[in-house]
Amino acid sequence: ASGAGSSSGSRSSPQFDEYSIKELKEWLRRKGVTDFTRFIEKQDLVKEAKKVHAVECRPKAFEIMHVGGVHPKGKRLQDLCRGEVKAALVSNYLLDADFLIENFPDVVRAPELIVAYDERNAQSKCIKERLVKERGWMDQDRSRLVLHAPPLPIPYGTHHSKFFILFFRDKMRLIITTANLIEKDCCYKTQGIWFQ
Repeated sequence: ASGAGSSSGSRSSPQFDEYSIKELKEWLRRKGVTDFTRFIEKQDLVKEAKKVHAVECRPKAFEIMHVGGVHPKGKRLQDLCRGEVKAALVSNYLLDADFLIENFPDVVRAPELIVAYDERNAQSKCIKERLVKERGWMDQDRSRLVLHAPPLPIPYGTHHSKFFILFFRDKMRLIITTANLIEKDCCYKTQGIWFQ
């Protein structure tokens, strides 16, 4: 319950999703509640705290990705990548250039874009050509495109990291996903996504 000691602020309410009973009791004591058993029996603690003190629980960081009809309330990877992206690092195993361009336009148009992928896959073969063509209108002196296929000098194994690191004017977003950047993975299969 550290940082919740100010008596004036409505912002002193704790986040209840991960608080222990001890921390809840301390917070309730500061609010003038001393009979904890009666208080808990009388009302649903979390609902009451949210209603009375306008506590917002933090969003879950790990979620299931949106799949229409199956996970309609899931997060869409495309939505997490929207905004004025200043620089982006995109890493993925399978990467369909057309899918990336159509669904992640803010990432593709970032002044600085680094894409790491496994170039041994057929879907990744035309990535360089398509991204250079799509970004062709950009001022070459003020933008940078780097494509990198990490070398794997062994007969087995593959580059398999799937993440976005996006830099906006006032924040950075890290997104780690289980989905390849192809339509079938992002739109039709159950996938996990973690973001911060």
